Amino acid sequence: MFHKRYEKHVEDRQTRRAILSGIASTLGVSVLSPWSRVLEAAPATNVTKAKKVIYFNMGGAMSHIDTFDPKPDRPDIQGDVGVVKTKTPGVVFGEHMTNLAELQDKLAIVRSMTTETADHRKASYWLQTSYPVLNSIRHPSMGAWVSSEMGKINKSLPPYVLVNSGGNGHPGAGFLDPSLTPVPVADPEK
Repeated sequence: MFHKRYEKHVEDRQTRRAILSGIASTLGVSVLSPWSRVLEAAPATNVTKAKKVIYFNMGGAMSHIDTFDPKPDRPDIQGDVGVVKTKTPGVVFGEHMTNLAELQDKLAIVRSMTTETADHRKASYWLQTSYPVLNSIRHPSMGAWVSSEMGKINKSLPPYVLVNSGGNGHPGAGFLDPSLTPVPVADPEK
């Protein structure tokens, strides 16, 4: 049995459409014909203009307290690194993030990530796939899903790259097509 926090990710849940379609096929379509509008897929409501994402998963980098989640009101936690204000009132970054602080209104910073394990490899897998590590399946990374759904922007370039992974166990394409695996760049200086 999985921890309740993982439970929602373990199985792909049945959609309302699939459940109602199953009921319809069991009882007969004519009985549920007034429900046919309920079975229709809702149109996408939050279409965005964004076409590209730069995603940083900086394993082994500076602490969150020194970068994007400082605790200036908690000197027992904060340490020696100061803070810099961002464009959003009440949101501060570590003092070494001055350029990014100016762009904060254009960034999506996740400060709510928690894990039940101290194993960085397992936590990193969960962060990249939204699934716990299972021995029976390799889940696709976010890059693989986005590439699968959006397609390639440029046929001459890979859909995404993985810079200096350091053997972090990146899941790559998982169970999706192997062409959705990132191109590894071991040393960006070369």
